Amino acid sequence: MPTKETAIAFNPILRKGWTGSLSVGLQRKRHTMYMFSEGSVFRNKLNGGLVDITPDKIITPEWNGLHSVYRYGYGFSVPIKIDLND
Repeated sequence: MPTKETAIAFNPILRKGWTGSLSVGLQRKRHTMYMFSEGSVFRNKLNGGLVDITPDKIITPEWNGLHSVYRYGYGFSVPIKIDLND
């Protein structure tokens, strides 16, 4: 999560669900995570990243050795000027 010095306005959104793969005939729960919602505003540019949400190998051993599952978490930044005194 951003610090108070970085965050101006943001809303965390819960991302969870199940895998859905045509190459694997299994559906399993993937890792739950929080991401920033659209319209969040930060002082500094936050890039985000690609997050591995592959099902847990201990809880779902039948998924072990199959392909990884990722969530696209890169941000689309639009630079703006904000006057915090307004």
